[in-house]
Amino acid sequence: MNTRRGVIAGNDVVRKAVEKERAVERGLDPDFEEEHVLERDGDLPLRFWGDKIGTASHTRDGRRGECGTEVNIYVTSSGKLVTEVFQWNVEKSRPRRKAQAHSTPSEALAWLKQDANGVLGTTSKEAWLKACETYEPLAEFATEKID
Repeated sequence: MNTRRGVIAGNDVVRKAVEKERAVERGLDPDFEEEHVLERDGDLPLRFWGDKIGTASHTRDGRRGECGTEVNIYVTSSGKLVTEVFQWNVEKSRPRRKAQAHSTPSEALAWLKQDANGVLGTTSKEAWLKACETYEPLAEFATEKID
């Protein structure tokens, strides 16, 4: 038996157990956590274990044919947020795929706004509000607070 392979397999079991424990601490169901691999234009795919906590999609008929946007928000097993934007247009041969990991909710919101030229687009807002409803630690970020 290759002891190195056994050590790696053992480490994987320990890692998964720790990730499940963290998921329970954050109020997530560890049995629903799964591995996600998100394709990204101009970058390596983003791979992580976690749950999808918010999603929204809109399709419309534009001047140049049908187009659409889908926004997904995930929480990783380590507690980071991941935002994903997928846009497509029937006339374009390649859809646009972007995804990014964030350490804080503020970073995730800023990224979504930056993707839509400085505003929180309709699809992003819908996905964000669903994420705030689904994942308790985000509940306070459903509104912007001022002093």
